[in-house]
Amino acid sequence: MFCLQLLMSTHRPIHRILLGAVALVWPLLAGCLGPSGEGRIEISDLREHEECFEKAFPLEPSFFAARERIDSIGLLLQNRAGPEQDADGLYLEVYDLEAARTKPAPDLSIEYPVTGQTPVRGEVTVASACPSLNASFAIRGQVQFDALSAQKGEKVQGELSGEVIDARSGDIVAGDVTGVWSFEVRTGSPWQFYPSPRDDYPTSP
Repeated sequence: MFCLQLLMSTHRPIHRILLGAVALVWPLLAGCLGPSGEGRIEISDLREHEECFEKAFPLEPSFFAARERIDSIGLLLQNRAGPEQDADGLYLEVYDLEAARTKPAPDLSIEYPVTGQTPVRGEVTVASACPSLNASFAIRGQVQFDALSAQKGEKVQGELSGEVIDARSGDIVAGDVTGVWSFEVRTGSPWQFYPSPRDDYPTSP
């Protein structure tokens, strides 16, 4: 009944709805509609920020999203709907789409630092577990896709392994990160209502 009331409330004239209220309603609606898949991200061999990572992981995402850019697809797996900077989660930007969709599925490099030839880049966030932590974390490792799409109703399925890197210093934060996921693509808000990932990673000369 609560979910139905939320849906009905969004039909009021737009001039009567405050932008802040809209931002609150969409995450609630995502919870009402339920997750579109399942997954698990584990991080171990911690060397820095142990308390934050132990609070955030292992993570079984409840929010999955796929977003198509001109030449790439971005995948977001989070503990809740909403902006990446407010959640615990995993983000992957897949640039080499042809290789990612090859069968049998090859291992693609998740690279750090990022260059113009990078097949995939990745990051993890612990913003929900540690909102005051001023740090960015990249992934360096391998990913394999059994299915990859950003079209409504299609499947995204894959797995990864690697290590977590401090995106500013380059130091290893965690020596082991693994993940598996399988979800159905949903479109519109809130699944495509999040900002682009940060583009401030250092790049090689």
